[in-house]
Amino acid sequence: MLPGMTEHGSTRTRTVLLTASSFASMLFLGVGVALIGAAAPAIGLSTREIGLLQALQNGGFVVSVVVFGYLADVRSHSRLLVIGSIAMGLGFGLFYAHPAFAFNALIMVAIGLGIGVFEAVTDAMLFQLYPKKRSLAISLNHLFVTIGSLAITVYILFLHLDWRSSTLQTAGLTLLPMLVYVWYSRRSRSAPDAPPSGTTTIGGRLKVLVAEPRILNQFICMVCAYGMQVSAIGLVPVFLIENRGFSVFAGTMGLVVLVSGIAVGRAFIGWITREAHIQRNTTLHFVGATLCLTAIYFVPLGTGVYIVLFCAGLMLSGLLPLIITFAGLTYPAFAGLAMGAVKTGIPVGGIVIPLLMSALSGGAAVWPAFLVPPAAGLTGIVLLLAQRHRFGAAA
Repeated sequence: MLPGMTEHGSTRTRTVLLTASSFASMLFLGVGVALIGAAAPAIGLSTREIGLLQALQNGGFVVSVVVFGYLADVRSHSRLLVIGSIAMGLGFGLFYAHPAFAFNALIMVAIGLGIGVFEAVTDAMLFQLYPKKRSLAISLNHLFVTIGSLAITVYILFLHLDWRSSTLQTAGLTLLPMLVYVWYSRRSRSAPDAPPSGTTTIGGRLKVLVAEPRILNQFICMVCAYGMQVSAIGLVPVFLIENRGFSVFAGTMGLVVLVSGIAVGRAFIGWITREAHIQRNTTLHFVGATLCLTAIYFVPLGTGVYIVLFCAGLMLSGLLPLIITFAGLTYPAFAGLAMGAVKTGIPVGGIVIPLLMSALSGGAAVWPAFLVPPAAGLTGIVLLLAQRHRFGAAA
């Protein structure tokens, strides 16, 4: 049980079970995100096929996270999560059960839809369950995404276990949180807060969000934050080996240290963040991540780079959950849709920032590519500072 829970008696049991189920769902979300990369070598997928499957998964995610973000404000969270559990369970169970690429393309769309449901609804549910510790609940929720991604990678790649058995076992495990959701979906949820006039439909609420510069700022911050994280995870081992003369083992250890920093940060950031200071803390995380990545890419640190990599992981870890919580606090009347809209920046950031780095590394000099992550961090800092006078009135 997390601090900040306001319920007692039987409602406390409900909150504990729903929280545990949310964490389990996000663990399966992490499995779904890493599934293609982890299983691709065993399946024999080409680079083109991997790219297409990831694009279809991201497409399903973008549509789902917005639609179910809206529904999370007006419908039972448990019922919505039953839908997400079914989509993920079927996706895992049927993934490459048949070799036809078109069939598996549809399966990846289903997994993307399930990922979107879990992303949109679990955070919205915890946002209501823990009104005094929202940032803590959402940070811990996203910690389990990291754990799930690491788990499926280790399970398939490093232990050399059969990938098909792994996905079938995961499909069966999705039934556990689904049983909790089914049980509580039979009970009606308390009525949501009355939304502002003219914002009862998804179209009306999206018009409000699109017209507000704050949601655009937060979306761009999410693009920058996730782009910085995913580019660092993808680049660090190769950078250390090719540009700093590290061995393959030492370069790979750099990635382990970075991801460990992210995991540790996700576990603790929510405990030390107060909602009144969430914008300031998000800005400080951008500052820290920018300084760390600049040092890693442009200062020859020797083995001291491991310390900076761990610090970079700590700074990067807080950005996603803090930005998500910030969006929900900015638009409390329809927090689910606001957080869902901001989360569409996750796949955008995962494409745009690495693409820019690739484009700038095409010439004789590759160093301009390493300017992109610090530039993304500076962009986030500027946008948050420009918004600092508006948050108090909105929240």
